[in-house]
Amino acid sequence: MDNQLRLISYFTYFKEKPNANGQSNNVLSTAAVIQLTNVVISKNNIMNMLHVALFPATMFQEEYVGAIQGGLRPTMRLVVMGIVNKKPQSIVVSLSSDPVEEDFEGDVGLQVKVNFLAKAVQRNARLAGNWGTSENTLSYFPFAAGEPFKMEIVCEHQQFRILVDGQPLCGFTHRLSPLASLTALRVFGDLRLTKVA
Repeated sequence: MDNQLRLISYFTYFKEKPNANGQSNNVLSTAAVIQLTNVVISKNNIMNMLHVALFPATMFQEEYVGAIQGGLRPTMRLVVMGIVNKKPQSIVVSLSSDPVEEDFEGDVGLQVKVNFLAKAVQRNARLAGNWGTSENTLSYFPFAAGEPFKMEIVCEHQQFRILVDGQPLCGFTHRLSPLASLTALRVFGDLRLTKVA
């Protein structure tokens, strides 16, 4: 059994194990924590498995920040794969020059906001602290609650091209230069990430 499945098994077993009164426990036992320390697995995977085992998918929110080595450049392709929560509101994928404090400062070359309530995918950029005009036009809305997806952001010379599940979704003309100043990929919202590349 691989580490992730072992980790889920530990949490599920100790959460559901009846106590002396025959009722399920709602907290992890010391034995569970001791066994978990023997599982070799990354911090991010531990957090993912904790959420999967202890909380419903409808409550799960992911936040990921990763470096784009050497900055963004034409011909690069970024891939985000995940599973949408069962009751999602939004998912945001952005390319920024500041990986830590994006909400407070720094340029954002592309922000893709999937709005499940409006069935929209909004694209925008922030330059010198100011957001530009949002682009919302779509031919279809490819995301569904509880379903997996694969988003690809292809950096071309004039624009970003966005594909979902291999199908073209939309484009977004570059508003920021140089592209190499975009050094961070951020993903957050109502999903469980399965791969970022």
